[in-house]
This record gives sequence, C-alpha cells and structure tokens, in this order.
Amino acid sequence: MTILNYKKAILALAIIQLAACSSSSSGGSGDKAPDSTTPSENTGGGDNTGGGDTGGDTGSNKNSVSGVLVDPYIAEAKVFLDLNNNGKFDEGEPVTETDIAGKFTFKLDAPLANNTQVLTLNRGSFQQPDYGYHAGIPYQLQLSAEIPAGDNNVVVTPASTAVVSLGIPLDTLADIINQFSDRIGKALTTEDLTRDPFADLPANAVDEDALSSLRANLVLYSLLRTLDAMAAIDPSNSIGDLFIKQAQDANSKAYEVMNTIVSAIAEGINNKLIAGIQKGIDEGNTQLANNLHTGVVQPPMPDISTEVIMSTAAAIANLFIDKSTDEIIKGLTTHNTGTFEGRFNAIADDVITAMNTLNTSLQNGVLVGELGTKTYGAVNKAHFDTYFPAVRDGIFAASPLLKEGYDCKAGHIAIGNTFNVDFTATSQGSVCASALPKQVSEQVGAAQRNAENDPSADIETDMWANLPIGSLRVSDIAEGCTFEGYVKYENGDAVPFVPMYMAFPTYDLEMYVQTDAQGKFEFTNMPVGGKFGLQEDESNVPDPQYFVGTYAGVHSAHPAFKDKESVSDFNVECFKAGDVYTLNPIMKTINDRDNTKIKGTIDKELLGEGFGIEIHSLVAANTLQLNSQNQPRRAWIMNTIQVEDDYNQPHMDFDPDTGLYEKRALAGGEYVFRVSVGAIEGRESFGFDVQDEHVITVVSGQTTTANLEVDLAAQTYTLTVNGTPYSGSIANTVPIL
Repeated sequence: MTILNYKKAILALAIIQLAACSSSSSGGSGDKAPDSTTPSENTGGGDNTGGGDTGGDTGSNKNSVSGVLVDPYIAEAKVFLDLNNNGKFDEGEPVTETDIAGKFTFKLDAPLANNTQVLTLNRGSFQQPDYGYHAGIPYQLQLSAEIPAGDNNVVVTPASTAVVSLGIPLDTLADIINQFSDRIGKALTTEDLTRDPFADLPANAVDEDALSSLRANLVLYSLLRTLDAMAAIDPSNSIGDLFIKQAQDANSKAYEVMNTIVSAIAEGINNKLIAGIQKGIDEGNTQLANNLHTGVVQPPMPDISTEVIMSTAAAIANLFIDKSTDEIIKGLTTHNTGTFEGRFNAIADDVITAMNTLNTSLQNGVLVGELGTKTYGAVNKAHFDTYFPAVRDGIFAASPLLKEGYDCKAGHIAIGNTFNVDFTATSQGSVCASALPKQVSEQVGAAQRNAENDPSADIETDMWANLPIGSLRVSDIAEGCTFEGYVKYENGDAVPFVPMYMAFPTYDLEMYVQTDAQGKFEFTNMPVGGKFGLQEDESNVPDPQYFVGTYAGVHSAHPAFKDKESVSDFNVECFKAGDVYTLNPIMKTINDRDNTKIKGTIDKELLGEGFGIEIHSLVAANTLQLNSQNQPRRAWIMNTIQVEDDYNQPHMDFDPDTGLYEKRALAGGEYVFRVSVGAIEGRESFGFDVQDEHVITVVSGQTTTANLEVDLAAQTYTLTVNGTPYSGSIANTVPIL
C-alpha cells in the first residue's frame, strides 16, 4: 500500500459511519496477551479473506467474523482469531490482514465459541513494534477484543484492548480517563471509548468534540503502549493488576505517568495546532488572490482535513511513546533488582522525567504548529500539483513550511527524536521521515529495480531517519542472545550511522539499527532457537537462522554508503540464553565500479531451474568471534544468478539462454565463487548435484574471467579463472529433507 493510496482512502472514509460495538465490560483474564509470530497466510480456519467488505456480514452469519481496527483505521495489520484464548497464535488458527480501511473478514468452517478473541500480530521488534499502520506510520500497540456473544461483528480499539489484556472493565476505564477530563476536553462515556471520533464528520470538518475523543484515544494508546513495554519487567506478574491498583491514586507512579501523557497530548492537539495550520492556508489563499491577473482561476487552498489532524496527532503521540520506550529499555537493565512494583516505580520515574523534559519543549506551540503545517503540505501534495508552477512557488515562498511538507516524498512528518534527530531544548524540529520499517526493504527493492535505468536513483535519505542508534532490543524475553560488534573500514576507522539489519528468512522480517558514532551496534534479547519464524513447510518447527548485515553497497545502498562494499551478511544462530556473539563487518570502498568485475560463461548444460551462482567476499579470520556451532560464513554481496530471477539488476547481468554473466562494481580482493546446481537448491529439475566454492582474486580496475563447464560423461565440472582450472565432481541427486 502506498502512502498516497492510504491518504485517499482516509479522506473517503472520514465521511463513513463505522458501526461501533461496545466491548464487554466484564473484564479479561488480567494477563497480558503475549506477542506472537507472524504465520503463513490462510493457515487453517477456512477461506480467510483479509480486507473484505464487512458490510455484508452480520451477526446472523455464524460462519464469518468481520470487524475493523480503529485508532483510527489500522491498515495492513495481521489479525488472528485466538480460538483457544491463550493469547498467542497457534498453528491452525485463522489469520488475515486488514485493508486500508482497517477492515477484516474471516470466513469460517463453523460458528465460533463464546468469548473468542481477535488479536493483532507484531511484525516488528519489542523496541519498534509494527502492528499495522495508522496515519501512515507503524502502530505500536497489540490490539485485541472479545467478539460479542451472538454477534460476529467486532470493533477493535485501545479500549477493547484494555478490557482484554489488562482486565479493566470498560466503565472503570472511563472513570480512570475522566480523572483528566478538564484537559481531554469532556467527560467520556463507554461509547466514546469504542467509536471512531471522526466517523460522523465530513472530511474537512474538525470540531472540539472530535478532538476530545481523539485525545482520549491517543492517551489510551500511549498509556497502553507504555504499560505493554513495562510488562517486560517480569512477565510472570500482571501489569494490569498493578495498573488498576494505582490508576486512581493521585500519589502513584501509574497516575503520574498518565498525567504526563495527558499533558503532552492535550498540549499538542489543541487550537494552537489548528491556528498554526490555518496561518499557512491563509497565506496561500492570499497568494492565490494576488495571482488573479493570470486570467485563470486557481482552486482555493483545501480546508484542514481530518487526515491532517490524525497524522499530526499520531506523530505527537509516537514521539512520546518512543521516548518512554527508550527509557524503559534502559530501565530494564539499570533497575534490575527488587520487587515487581518497586522496579515499575523506579522505571516510571525515569519515564516521567524524560517525558516532562520533552513536554517542556512543546509548551510554546511553535513546533506543533510547524508540524501541522508541514503535514498539511504533505497530505495535500496532489492539490498543490494542480496549481501553475509560478503560483505554487509563490505560495511556498510565503510559507516555506508548506514546501517542506510538499517535498517530503515519504509523506510523513515526524518530530525529531532519539530515533532520528536529537530532540533537545537546543536542537529540535519536525522532519520528513517515513518511519515505516517495512518500507526499508520495499525501497531497497525499488532501488535495485530502478538503478539500472536511472543510475541517480537513491533510496530516500529520510528512509533511515527513524532507526534506533546503537542498540535494538528485539523481544520482551528477560534473557536471550546478543549479536554485537563494530563496523569498520579496512584501515580500522569506525563507520558511524550505517544501517544494520537482522533478518529472519522464513518469517519475512527484518529489524534495523544504526551504528553509533563509534561504529558499534547490538541486537539484544534475541530468542533462542528462532522463536520468530516457522519453517516453510508449516511444521511449526522454529527456524533458528538469523542473518546480520549492513545496508550498504550498490545493491541495497543507503545513499551515504552507495560506493561501499560491505563484507557482512552473516548467517548465525542463537543456541543458549546469555550467549554474546561478536560480528565485526568490514567496509571497503569501491573505487572503479565500471571496470572491477567478474565475468564469464556458464555451461548451457547447467542452465535451468535449480541452477545458482553466488559471489561472496571472503571473511577475514578476525571478523567473527562465535562459538563452535556458529561457523564463519561467506559475506554475500551479489544476488543469486538463477533463471527465475530478474537478471537486469544494477551492476549485474545474466543471459539465461547463452549463460553469459557479468558482475560489476566490486571493491576488489578475495571472493568466494559458489556454485549450486540441482536438488541441493531444493529442486528436482537436474539429474545431478553440484555444490562447491572456490576463492578467486579480483584486482581493482581489472576484469576477472570465471567460466564454468561440465562434463556429464566424466561426472566432473571445471571452473576456469583467468586461465587457471579448478575441478570438482558431480554428485548424484539426493533429495533435500
């Protein structure tokens, strides 16, 4: 889903009345619903159709369940039916995905049991969750709801989540929030907590009642996300019980946390925000009036839309969530002794101090107004494109903030924070940042496809703005493995702020962190045995493999590192909790990308499905410090050449008919030329196997020729490198189990 399509959908949806169902007020189990892994699509439960039309499914249709995720409209969220109510995804439970309207539908083989719950799945990390997207940015809270008895329609909101995951009755939750009704704007009913605050409004109407409901939802979202992170203090204790105990005690830490969050949200989402945006609109309309002499009437500036307010509000909420999560991550280590409540109170103090400092910087309203104006420019990019260039330039000259928003390709404006620009009293600002973890890999793929036709095509610099610096806590488990190290150049100098990834192949997930100023990175609390993935055969066997590497080089380049070759992409496993593995990737500079290359011809006997070549940089012996089970692996730098791939990727060509290939843009040095043919690649199209690798040397600025031939009669193959032959045997095909 593109940001533009999402924005169009929001504008259309803002005038649609969504059915609001009150969640059960009987309370939940009191236990936090644990995070789950993303399963394969359509696992069990019949024909699950994500994003289906909920309008046709009513409570009378017992073989379907329809619903909507609202805070507002959580798009592309993975949703599953928890058939056994154990709070996690199990093999065979139906799973689907919400559409851009936040809607989902399950088609079932049989009616559901009473008290069945629906939950969302995390496709990100503990520190940077990804439960779908709201207002174009990752939603950071696991949502859940109990499907009402006798009704197979459900509205899933932060309030329904508090009922299910924390065991708070809905009327009690309203009482807790209404302690702050003077700043939220009104006293809330249980219906207010379970409805879409903008559902009754036209797209360009924003009234105080809607703002009050939006504040309440964002306060609840921010609070639950904070509590969700703090539950990692001790998962065996109920964070919900502790919160209920403290929530209405004005002297408690839970109350102080809520008070701080309310102050932040109320300060950010108010008439100052509206006035700041309106100022830019008025300046634009003045410029339009001054250009009437052109003889062509240009449309007026759009009114403030619900989408602008929602996007701005989400950015403000996520700023404070990021700050509180950052403090909690540190607090889990620094406050690691004592009782559950004692540690909670100590970490809460750190969170309150950090958020109060942050809130002080927002008090004058200038930054919030700038954020809103830039967001208005980003949201209304298509409208500005309808103006004559001279007219548009005049508007932007009068209001440069509108131009900054218009120029933001990512379509999202964020307030600088610890994940991009340091937010301090002396260094603060609103910045263009995609903040979409999934888009990192999507944009990498787009850059690969576009670079051949457009060598200047880059992944947007802003793409990397919101990655954590230095350290990423992957899960909420108390102890796991740590993968850490330094990225350095060959001369030993540190490589600061280069993006690092931790990938889980069968989970189709990557997590990201930037190296710090000294080139250091770490992925902490990695689950033992690959909790994050299922094998492709859906046998529910964890896949223990992790891949660690840098986003640099001609194929997947951060713009600042596009002329580099990263000796990384390590295949590693976590065997025992507490293990620490050291990975020290080396960065090389590509000095002659056009002339430093490997080229040659592949024997036609080898061409077809089941054939592959990989080229890896040779890993230096001191690059890895692992245990005996984690053997050093070659550093992959080239997409595998195989017939089902798109060959015309940047700096690599392959003709599947003639076998001619060429890999350009190498830094030079020692490389591993790895050949895989037949069932060893998991295919049966060949009657023989080849899997072997040879070290070859490539000199910067020169071409290395590597030709591969086979002799089927003699059952041998020969790799000839610059005239020197290397031979090996062909094995009989053996199925891979």
